[in-house]
Amino acid sequence: MLVDGSSMNKVMVLGAGRVGRLITTELAQDCKVVVCDNNTETRTLAALPNIQVEIADLSIVEIIRLLIRRHQPDLVIGALPSVLGFQTLKTVIESDVNYVDISFMPEDPTVLDSLAETKGLTVVVDCGVMPGLGNIIAGHAAAELEGCHTIKIYVGGVPLNPVRPFNYKAPFAPSDVIEEYTRPARMMIDGKLVIEKPLSGLERQIFVGRDNYYNLEAFNTDGLRTLLTLGIPNMVEKTLRYDGHAELMTLLRDEGFLDNPDWLYKHWEYGPTEQDVTFLRVVAESNDDHWTFDMVDYYDTESGHSSMARTTAFPCVTVARMILDGRIAVTGVIPPENLGKHTGIFHHILTELRIKHRVSVVPVMVMSK
Repeated sequence: MLVDGSSMNKVMVLGAGRVGRLITTELAQDCKVVVCDNNTETRTLAALPNIQVEIADLSIVEIIRLLIRRHQPDLVIGALPSVLGFQTLKTVIESDVNYVDISFMPEDPTVLDSLAETKGLTVVVDCGVMPGLGNIIAGHAAAELEGCHTIKIYVGGVPLNPVRPFNYKAPFAPSDVIEEYTRPARMMIDGKLVIEKPLSGLERQIFVGRDNYYNLEAFNTDGLRTLLTLGIPNMVEKTLRYDGHAELMTLLRDEGFLDNPDWLYKHWEYGPTEQDVTFLRVVAESNDDHWTFDMVDYYDTESGHSSMARTTAFPCVTVARMILDGRIAVTGVIPPENLGKHTGIFHHILTELRIKHRVSVVPVMVMSK
């Protein structure tokens, strides 16, 4: 349902899964939103103010072009599975519209930088929690911590109450989780690109939550992506899970059970009342200083939104609003770490997340060695 608001910006959201729906309802508070998905249940969103629904097959790029021509949005947001990420990114840029994307596409989005630059478009990619918020913090640390030589990022979303044998549920497309467990993990060691098997490199990370602490395992995944060009000689990204998950998934992967993982998805589906918790830690080191930023975010019982949906959607929404109001005006394909290099943008994003969305990133350790 659209209400009269001729001065409102118009945003098109491609994808109406858990994250896409939250992006849609949040932006509809101050924008006109057209949300597109092939799931007919998306029509229920049309009952809300400032939201229009298009049921469409977004795997077909010509349909995306048609939707953009029909609605003429000021900005498009991509919330589609990774397999559709790159072709959607290219299609939106070719359609001459600013774009913010949260898909975990395996391709390098920066190859489209010159095309976006030529068209004068602002295109922010990988703008979720990680990649996304973690990149923003890492970019800030790289710019502000003199002589920064090491960045380590730990991130993961898990059930608040785990159930064996997996001790895990998938808060977003399960196929993208499998991608994390099978895609070779790139990292920087002493200035050289090193490739390791995903699920390798186990280590322990402890987080302090609101009423207890979490003793988690961390393993290598391919989450650095655009951060590999940041110029920091030592960088690693690891995914967080409860104990035993990496060993089990390594066995399943090596025995071929992840080649056709449809059987697994029913075990990873969250029930209607199941809650989750999301962790993010960014560690940055120089010869003289050690910085650590932590986030522990919980399922929102008031709204019913999962923590992973919140921590993925709200960085995207915050950046989208900054593009619409002109705070972010640089053109080209912009990795989120480039936003973190600008102190004003960095602090605005973290302040908006903390005050408006109750997603708080805390500097738990900023010290000289």
